[in-house]
Amino acid sequence: MERTFNIDSAALTLTETDRIGPDYPTKVIVDATLTLADGSTHDCGPFSIVEWADRELLTEAFRTVLFFFGAASEAYTYDSRGAGHGGYGYVSDNYDLFAPAVMEWAFNNAEEIELLSLDSEEMAV
Repeated sequence: MERTFNIDSAALTLTETDRIGPDYPTKVIVDATLTLADGSTHDCGPFSIVEWADRELLTEAFRTVLFFFGAASEAYTYDSRGAGHGGYGYVSDNYDLFAPAVMEWAFNNAEEIELLSLDSEEMAV
C-alpha cells in the first residue's frame, strides 16, 4: 500500500513495507520518502504504526510523520539561533533527526505542517 501527500512544494510518499505480529492490533512498518521542490529525495523513515480497525493506516502514518517534522522544525529553530547567530546557544536533542535539507524544509514549512497536523487530527476523529 502506498500513498503520496503534498506538503507545500514537497511530496511525502508513505509505503507500507512490513507487518509484524499475528495478533490484533498489528504493528505495521511504513517507509517515508520526502521529495523536495529541487527534486532531491530524502529517506525519513521507517516508522512503526499500530493498525486499528477504526483508523486508516496511512493517514495515521501521515500524522506520525507530521509530528516528527514539527520536532525537526523546532530543533532547526534552536540550531539556527545557536551561539553564532545571536540566539539561544542551545542545541536540541533532535538536531539530527533528519538530513539537513529536510530539517531546513521543515523549519521553512512549519506553519503548513502545523495546519496539516490539525486537519489530520480531524480526519482521525
